[in-house]
Amino acid sequence: MSFIFKLLLNGLAVYFTAVLLNTLFPGIQPVVLNNYPVAIFVSVVIGLMNRTVRPILKLITFPINIVTLGLFGWIINGIVILLVPYVVNLLVPGGFQIHGLLWAIVYSAVVSFVQSTLNVLVK
Repeated sequence: MSFIFKLLLNGLAVYFTAVLLNTLFPGIQPVVLNNYPVAIFVSVVIGLMNRTVRPILKLITFPINIVTLGLFGWIINGIVILLVPYVVNLLVPGGFQIHGLLWAIVYSAVVSFVQSTLNVLVK
C-alpha cells in the first residue's frame, strides 16, 4: 500500500474511533474530534509520538513494566495519546481533545483494533 493510502486509512480509523466512543457514551463525550482532516493530522501526530516519545517512556518505565508483566504498556499508550492533543491544538485549536487517562487508554485500544480490522479488509 502506498503511504498516502495508509495515511488516509489511519485517519479513517482515528475518526471512526472518535465517533464510535462518542456514540457509545453520549453524555460523557470522551473524545472531541472536529472533522476528518483533523483526524488525518491526529494520525500523523500519533505516529510521530509513537516513534519518538513512546520508546523513551518504555525505557524509563522498564522496571515497572517488568513487575506488571507488560500491563504498564497500556498506561504508556494512554500517556502518549494524552500528549497528542497538546501538539494538535497548537495548529488546530480545539481540534482534538481526550478527557482523561482512562479514555486515552480505551481510545488507544479501540484505534488499534479498528486499524487492524481496516488493514485486513483492504488486503
